[in-house]
Amino acid sequence: MAGKEELKLNNSNINFTSRMLRIMRSAENEAAIFSNLKVLQPVHLLIACLNEKTGVLGEVSLKCTIERTSLRALNKNIDNPSTQNTTNSIFFNVGVTEDVIKVFEVAISYMKKYNQTYINEGHLLKALITTNVIDSFLSDEDRKIILTLGTTSREMITHLGNYIFPKINSHIIRKVNNNDATNLVPFVEKNFSKEWSQTIREAFLLSEPSI
Repeated sequence: MAGKEELKLNNSNINFTSRMLRIMRSAENEAAIFSNLKVLQPVHLLIACLNEKTGVLGEVSLKCTIERTSLRALNKNIDNPSTQNTTNSIFFNVGVTEDVIKVFEVAISYMKKYNQTYINEGHLLKALITTNVIDSFLSDEDRKIILTLGTTSREMITHLGNYIFPKINSHIIRKVNNNDATNLVPFVEKNFSKEWSQTIREAFLLSEPSI
């Protein structure tokens, strides 16, 4: 799991994972080095995500057909001062376009929707796609790959055939019993998602639920 750090926005705290902070700093470098305007744009955030190569972003980078050099070249062709409204953001040390502000507003809304407290790369990627600000840089197939791999919940199943569960001497942590289903399933659905609660519900159907 990525570490967590904080940035302050006015009087409230906007939290970012350390991976997200790396992406943001990498995007600044992209803007400083490869942009005619030296202004951070949504495509710089996309390139920074592809450069990260950790977590699911590594898989996204491998399976997408996007070439970073092609993105930079295409961006330079449309990097026109007359078509860019620029502003400042507390999140960045360089000027940004209004589209970047919109992307982060949407990313924050996704974070809140999922009852999470840290903005991560999944929120950013989903915001980049759903706001349509990078449509001209992506094929339909690449857009689908990014949404599937980078922004959706996936079962993280691994083979535990040879794994020996440790003995936990705790009054707080224990395996469930069948009586726990009544409280646990609604709790997961309320605080996480219906998909996760369905997984929990199905686990209770096993003779020995591994929850």
